[in-house]
Amino acid sequence: MNYKKQVINWIRDLFASLHKTIENTTGVKTEDFIQFYECLNQLKHNNFRGYSIDKKLLRLNWKDYTKIQMRVVDNAFDFIKEMDKQREYLYYFTADHGIKDRFYSSELVSENLSI
Repeated sequence: MNYKKQVINWIRDLFASLHKTIENTTGVKTEDFIQFYECLNQLKHNNFRGYSIDKKLLRLNWKDYTKIQMRVVDNAFDFIKEMDKQREYLYYFTADHGIKDRFYSSELVSENLSI
């Protein structure tokens, strides 16, 4: 069993006797907190992979997650303008590493967890 799974099992065991109290106080089950973590962790993992090794995982609206504006100057050589189009997401990631850690709440919805 890997470390992450061990910690999740430890949390389940630790809060087992408090399930009802947690649910009555917060309206959310302990398992919902764990599911939220799982969704967030997967989203962060996919985002990092999208910006680093697998461009197919990039969100279609990835520019919506940064306020940085970049562009190539108009008098740049054509090959530079073309290179910019192909690698634009990498330039944004280099300038704003936090882009991979920003989400909309709707992105955390799953079959097991609603908002």
